[in-house]
Amino acid sequence: MIIEITESELLSYAKNKKYSLTACFPKKDKEVYVWTDYTSGSIEFVMTGSPDIDINRTPSQTLGLSGQFALPPEANIGEIRPVLHALSGNYNAYCKECPDDVFKLHYGPVSSGLWESGAFHILSYGERILNVAPDLGYKHRAIEKKICGMNVKDALLLIERLCGTFSVAYSNAFCSAVEENIPERAEAIRIIALELERIYNHIHAIQRLATAASQSVAASQFSALEEDVLRLNAKFFRHRYLFGLNIPGGVRKDINTKVLLGRIIDIKREFDKLVELLITSTIFIDRLHNTAILNVEDIIRLDTIGIPARASGVGKDVRSFNSIYTDTPFRVAVEEYGDALSRMMVRNSVEIIKFFAENLPQTELKTDVDASGFLYGRSEAPPGDILTALEVENGIIKWAGIRPPSTINYPAFAVAIEGNIFTDFSFGIESFGLSFADSDR
Repeated sequence: MIIEITESELLSYAKNKKYSLTACFPKKDKEVYVWTDYTSGSIEFVMTGSPDIDINRTPSQTLGLSGQFALPPEANIGEIRPVLHALSGNYNAYCKECPDDVFKLHYGPVSSGLWESGAFHILSYGERILNVAPDLGYKHRAIEKKICGMNVKDALLLIERLCGTFSVAYSNAFCSAVEENIPERAEAIRIIALELERIYNHIHAIQRLATAASQSVAASQFSALEEDVLRLNAKFFRHRYLFGLNIPGGVRKDINTKVLLGRIIDIKREFDKLVELLITSTIFIDRLHNTAILNVEDIIRLDTIGIPARASGVGKDVRSFNSIYTDTPFRVAVEEYGDALSRMMVRNSVEIIKFFAENLPQTELKTDVDASGFLYGRSEAPPGDILTALEVENGIIKWAGIRPPSTINYPAFAVAIEGNIFTDFSFGIESFGLSFADSDR
């Protein structure tokens, strides 16, 4: 349910550090703000008029290297919660003024070292980075508008293609919004697929970090291991990137868990061996340790989620609020130091797959869905959680809001990389696991 509030009440939410600002969606002439308590899992949707954001006053004070949360007396919500600019698509707000003796660079949208069409505005005196602001929109497809007027089954085809490497997480978030309950076997299969998706994304991130550190042998081995997981996906789910598995009400295909279990144990053994080789390499560790640091205060004031939050000791993970994970090996993995190395070390999944493969319930695979009303769903994608909010009438989508994890975490990356040297840029960005397509949607 959406509660309508006044702008002064909205400011009270913004000043309450119990809540994280996790989304802001336009809805007719209003704005819907989503506030999440990551301790209890509670979530609140509130609506008011357009926010009082002065475009000439940027959040640079709250995003600076000093880490001081300094606000003018008449601070507005964009200054109290600087992530609001990213949620509203105003990434220019993160650009600082450029003094005459500073180099201003535009890195992208098609450049060596960038994996997709996207760019960054960078300020530097030479070697050290003074400011980074994302420049997004090159992959915008207006998915939220396109699915309005579609039935939920057809809309899912677009949703899972919003960011192909997070397809299961997106389809999980969407399906969980339109469902009340699904068969236990279907939910367990979804979790297995979700964790397989997490594994190959994490392996890919480590491969990119090894490449950035010129660890070519390790990078090749991690690349081969990633290919093994993708082939495993294709074998059991008919698609390397797990498209088509989820349907509203359940899953499309059953799996042979005995064969899957044997293969995933082999992959874990190889993964552990490769990680051990990497972390005993002083060259590799030196490049990641103390690089692109975020502290706990940064996480709180920037409303950061997922991998970077957990790497700084803040255990934000929406899997914690899903009862199916109770009595399983799932634990929120956290590190304390908040650097690129910590962001590499908080990545895990294999034990969860083993548990559900060994304890797959004997139920049906799907059930009927009759969706109507205001609905929402969440899912933990590899870099952080996804939120999907919908208004549905007799199975037809009337309004949609989608908040990707990358949208939240790009401002955090911008803060983390400030003060680092240019050759550390790759280690910073790869450790966050961000995606331009994910944020542009």
